[in-house]
Amino acid sequence: MSEPRTNDDDQLARHQLGSRDRGRLADDTRRAIIALVRGPYLSAARQPELWRALLRDRAAIELHLGNMFLEMVVDLERQLAFVHNAELEVETPRVVRQLRLGLLDTALLLDLRQRLLHDVDVSGRVFVDRAELEEALAAYRPQASTNLAGFARAVTAAIEKMRKAAVVLLTSQPERFEISPVLAVAFDADELAAVARDLAELRDRGDDGLDLSAEPDEADENDDTDETDETDEELQG
Repeated sequence: MSEPRTNDDDQLARHQLGSRDRGRLADDTRRAIIALVRGPYLSAARQPELWRALLRDRAAIELHLGNMFLEMVVDLERQLAFVHNAELEVETPRVVRQLRLGLLDTALLLDLRQRLLHDVDVSGRVFVDRAELEEALAAYRPQASTNLAGFARAVTAAIEKMRKAAVVLLTSQPERFEISPVLAVAFDADELAAVARDLAELRDRGDDGLDLSAEPDEADENDDTDETDETDEELQG
């Protein structure tokens, strides 16, 4: 006599993608989870099908991510979502890699977020030219340094790091970027105020923390090292 079917059996049969597939979630829901974990975020504008899956199966996705020590943040107004490492009462694995930010990276991040909150056009989107970013970061060039080429490389590396993290998005114009709306929700006001204070203190005392002799690729290779002039931000890189 065969055993009665259970709800779990029915769910497996409904979403099974092959004879060896043991998944209980729909195909698009699984892909939404993968997109969230890969990061840096999932948005309705860029991934409409996965966004619809997220809204439909939000509870199941949050349960799955919770089993991976991850928490999901969903902003319905901006139609985007991202995950970060769960902060629990016990020590847990760090599943998503934090983006390590040096002085220029942090300054650029703060400048971009300020523009995002204050420079919105009629379309609700915010664009910025490379020249504007270079001008904003010029205040952080070491006063005693004459290595203009080295500073220019450092600025280019900071912009490239934001591009790789999808904080700025490419447009049809090579020297123009769109600022991602994720910056409006990735950090709260208290976190940003603390970072801004630390940044101001470093600049005021001339502690720039910049190695202008390093090539941008060298800096990227050291992203996982522990250095005092860098900060960890919960933004996936």
